Amino acid sequence: MVPFFPTLYEDELLYSGIARFHIQMGNISPKATIKELFGSKSVCSSIELPSGIDQLVSNLPIGSMLTASEIIDKHTLYPFYCAFLPPLQAEKVQRMMKDLNGKGIFACSGLMASSIKANEFFRYCPLCSLFDQEKYGTMYWRRLHQVPGIMVCEKHGCYLLDSKVPAHQSNKHVFTAPNIDLCPVEMVRMATLNERSGQYGSLLNSICLLTQGKYPHRTLEWFQQHYLNRLIQLEYATPNGRIDQNKLRRDFTDFYGVEVLERFQSNVQGDWNWLAEIVRKNRKSFHPLRHVLLIHFLGLSLNEVFYGRSEYDLFGSSPWKCHNPAAEHYGQRVIEQIEFTATNRRTAVFLCSCGFVYSRSRSHNEEKIRVKEYGDIWTKELKRLLNQGLSYREIARRLHADVNTIIKYAKQTEQQIYNEENIQDQQKELHRSKWLMLQENHPTKSKTELRRMDKRLYGWLYRHDKAWLTANSPGKKVALPKNQRVDWEARDEEILRLVESAVSEILNSNTKPQKITIGRIGLMIGKKALLEKHLDKLPNTTAWLQNVLESDEQFRIRKINWAIKELEKEEQELSVWRVLRKATVRTEHCPPDIEELIRSPV
Repeated sequence: MVPFFPTLYEDELLYSGIARFHIQMGNISPKATIKELFGSKSVCSSIELPSGIDQLVSNLPIGSMLTASEIIDKHTLYPFYCAFLPPLQAEKVQRMMKDLNGKGIFACSGLMASSIKANEFFRYCPLCSLFDQEKYGTMYWRRLHQVPGIMVCEKHGCYLLDSKVPAHQSNKHVFTAPNIDLCPVEMVRMATLNERSGQYGSLLNSICLLTQGKYPHRTLEWFQQHYLNRLIQLEYATPNGRIDQNKLRRDFTDFYGVEVLERFQSNVQGDWNWLAEIVRKNRKSFHPLRHVLLIHFLGLSLNEVFYGRSEYDLFGSSPWKCHNPAAEHYGQRVIEQIEFTATNRRTAVFLCSCGFVYSRSRSHNEEKIRVKEYGDIWTKELKRLLNQGLSYREIARRLHADVNTIIKYAKQTEQQIYNEENIQDQQKELHRSKWLMLQENHPTKSKTELRRMDKRLYGWLYRHDKAWLTANSPGKKVALPKNQRVDWEARDEEILRLVESAVSEILNSNTKPQKITIGRIGLMIGKKALLEKHLDKLPNTTAWLQNVLESDEQFRIRKINWAIKELEKEEQELSVWRVLRKATVRTEHCPPDIEELIRSPV
């Protein structure tokens, strides 16, 4: 138990409180501080989702009123990062934060898989720092300022600054407190009124509300159905839920502008992007910033999204029961797909994989269920029961249908069987005649050759009349051995011309560059196996290929030159990061002369 622990100020990160404790205790070793607070030297410093909180609370001085739940809700970024997680997943993250071994927290919360990167340095507001220094005699790290994309202080309206403290230091046990040297306060730049009161201001307000942690956790289906309902109202989707992704992406980009979307690392370029995925049914977790962006675009509030009742809930949550008595899963919740009618959102159609389709209508607390399609499984069971000689009334009882419905389908089944038998006899005669005619027109052809000439005809006879097909087909022919020697010199010249043409096509293509490799060239000319296995027999081709095959470094240079030309066509500013992103070249593979390439591309 420690003799004291600093009071955690408003919106202060737990990380910040531990850093101040380290200074006030006069400890030199960070691990000594961790050992005193957590009873273990293995606890890592974490800004967003720290672990070992139960152990920390148990080591606080007698009389301390701090609880693990209060620390998590008010002094970590758990309320923000876990706001849109399902209840069970959010509870699991909270348990892991309380536990001393926090391994897996980032994976469970979805942060590890997120494409939104955390801030590189701790961020601070110079006016908040001056205020804290005057009121408390010290600065501290505020948690809201560490959310990615937050550029303006919600209280003072000035731009946040990067401190000199890395957010994720090489020594993962260090807790660094802010001070005047690490967080200079001389430069204060105020945001414009438009930035503070426009769309960015609304987004900032929603993010602030999320950090307060007052919203209940909901399932992913809950949010997606709210989004879909609103998309239907705004005519981005049909009543059946088909979304016009192109229109949605275009209007979403126009609504925010590229600058705001880049600030929040949430561009929606291309057909496959996070916006297209978040409005589809899936089980992925999405960064809370992207939920906030979509909610604001749809003109919804957080209260509407978290507390509003969805029309989807009129029929309970997925999956739904199947009412097909002929199916093995009868009465089980196996239906995942639901569709609303084009005119009424209070009537839903439930489609089961067994082919059974029924509708449910809700009005004035009354519900009506109507079968729309019985499906093949139900029909097959009807045929089986009819063949057993059971009465219509008994069959109706077993299949949970009206007697008149059973009579109707029984007559349809009998007529269908009669028609199918007649049609199949007629088809057999027709297909047999065609097969015999094919042999008559090609008397020298083998069975295999005839099959290749009319695959559909042969396939039908094989499935429906196999015995007749076998008895009325040519016998096997003994193939005479052939002794054909390959003229490798002529083949070398032929392959060389094809290879030259393929390489020229690769180099002159206007699309994104492809690496010049033997495998790619082989695929383009349809000679992949020949180039990979018999290149030693093609000396001219081999010599020519040695001069044109690309190393990884040469291919990266060609991609970079292509990216520079494309950016110039798009009239975008040429910068190293933009060129590397366009060329899909990783930073660690960046050539040292890239600045020279940008100034004078090849």
